[in-house]
Amino acid sequence: MFFDSDNDLIFKNPYDQNADLLPHERKFLKKALFYINKIRLGETRLRSDAEMEEFIEKKPEYLNVPLEKASSTTKAVKAWHNPLEYAKDLSRRVKEYCEDPKKYFREMYEGILTDD
Repeated sequence: MFFDSDNDLIFKNPYDQNADLLPHERKFLKKALFYINKIRLGETRLRSDAEMEEFIEKKPEYLNVPLEKASSTTKAVKAWHNPLEYAKDLSRRVKEYCEDPKKYFREMYEGILTDD
């Protein structure tokens, strides 16, 4: 893995035999990239290694790893280092969910039951 000039995370190309990867790393990256791009690019067809090498030459974004900003959960974990801040955040979230209990389930299942 490496970061490009825009600080995007990019996996090494597991289909490039010159890539400095161990066999188990190559196998993992092939599987991880397939599942990431199945969602991201709608790529559901399994291809041979030769086909994938050609495909990646045409679509190098296949190797990009989409990252998001930290979620509230990640922020809460970091807040453990500051217990007072964590308690304030927890209190705020609990209050919101007590006022509107359905909010928790809407957030948890958002997008799961859509017909996309």
